[in-house]
Amino acid sequence: MSRTILIALGLALGTASACAMPIAHVDEQSGGFRRVDVETFAKEFDAGAFKLVVDVRTAEEYAGGHVPGAVNIPIDQLKGRLAELEPHRADKIGVICQSGRRSLAASMTLAEAGFTGVVDVEGGTGAWISAGHKVE
Repeated sequence: MSRTILIALGLALGTASACAMPIAHVDEQSGGFRRVDVETFAKEFDAGAFKLVVDVRTAEEYAGGHVPGAVNIPIDQLKGRLAELEPHRADKIGVICQSGRRSLAASMTLAEAGFTGVVDVEGGTGAWISAGHKVE
């Protein structure tokens, strides 16, 4: 193989392995966020551990069914509405979307803004409903 092909192959493998690596998360106490599966979220939710649950889907998606009591702040509005969440800066906040992609981005935004109890729900509302949990 030529040196160029070997370098390209090395870069491709490095990129692929980097993509496959899990995202490192800082724990809540150090100002980051953590990701949990829907069952862990459900147990904590049922125990009353969350002061707030933020659903970052569109208003239309939210209207189609959401975690009971969740507040809708679409992902594209989150940065502009951080002041609304300020009273919950140190509280445990659940962040959910449909599948987990938008909630991950929202969790990063909240952690970067200094919110310390952010919990991202992997699998989102889709997993919540599939597991048989109620929506309103």
